[in-house]
Amino acid sequence: GFLGGALIGIVGLIVVAGVCVRRDDRKASAKAARNTEQARLRNVERKVETLLECFRRAGKAIVKLDGEEEE
Repeated sequence: GFLGGALIGIVGLIVVAGVCVRRDDRKASAKAARNTEQARLRNVERKVETLLECFRRAGKAIVKLDGEEEE
């Protein structure tokens, strides 16, 4: 049903976003280690942007899957 699909979609979004952010984190942490407070703030901003981008991508993928299911 629709609710089940929505629930799976939400869980999927969270998982995808988590994986996405963690991957980005590993790349950033080496650089951030030798940077200042300002860089840390930029890092947070970038992390939020990454998260939003991941949600967008996952959302598109889920909409695509959802559309295929309906047909």
